[in-house]
Amino acid sequence: MLDILSWIWLIGLEVIPRTEKISILSDLIRKTNAQEMKWIIMIILKDLKLGISEKSIFHEFHPDAEDLFNVTCDLKLLCEKLRDRSQRHKRQIIGSIVSVET
Repeated sequence: MLDILSWIWLIGLEVIPRTEKISILSDLIRKTNAQEMKWIIMIILKDLKLGISEKSIFHEFHPDAEDLFNVTCDLKLLCEKLRDRSQRHKRQIIGSIVSVET
């Protein structure tokens, strides 16, 4: 049996057909209790209510993370490009990352 994070990861893959995603979600629903399913749904819907803002999370990750995310809406790109917290990126550079990557 796959762990929950692996199942959620599979649901998020663009190459997985919708019917298979529905099947994966059905398996998750059958194999989890109500509390676990609540957390899974909150993760999928991004409604965690952690008491800290998206802005705070981005700032802790990298000072330029919010800017890049606001332009790209791509967390994977953000994590790849902003791995080094000490390396700052000017807004023009963030724009060029977007134009090259998209």
